[in-house]
Amino acid sequence: GHTGWVNALAVDPHGQWLASASGDLTVRLWNIQSGQCRQVLEGHTGWVNALAVDPHGQWLVSGSDDKTIRFWDIRNLNQVRTTHMIELLPEGNWVVWQDPDGPNRRWIDYSEDAWRWLGWHAPMPGSNTWMMYPMEAFQPPS
Repeated sequence: GHTGWVNALAVDPHGQWLASASGDLTVRLWNIQSGQCRQVLEGHTGWVNALAVDPHGQWLVSGSDDKTIRFWDIRNLNQVRTTHMIELLPEGNWVVWQDPDGPNRRWIDYSEDAWRWLGWHAPMPGSNTWMMYPMEAFQPPS
């Protein structure tokens, strides 16, 4: 098991596995039926304090004192990306943001259908009022 405090837990929506985050800098995946550790996910350099699972149980996100968010593909048990901002969207979609609160906000990686959940805030023509335009108003990224 962990050698440090357990700081967070997340359960697979299908009840197959449980993830635990620890001060030992790891995330561990546990088989709920057997209680056995099936995988140790390593990469954080600070205490791991937060976990989230997408609604389909395919992606796990971990947050750490090292000021990173790591995005894990549970199907392949490997890390997909390290970032500072990720957004989990409906239907198992996700997007990774660069400079999420700054002037260069843009997505740098996303799941296949994520574009349809995103939108842009832009001024309405001839007005100082801003409006949310859904991505359906635009073509999907090529």
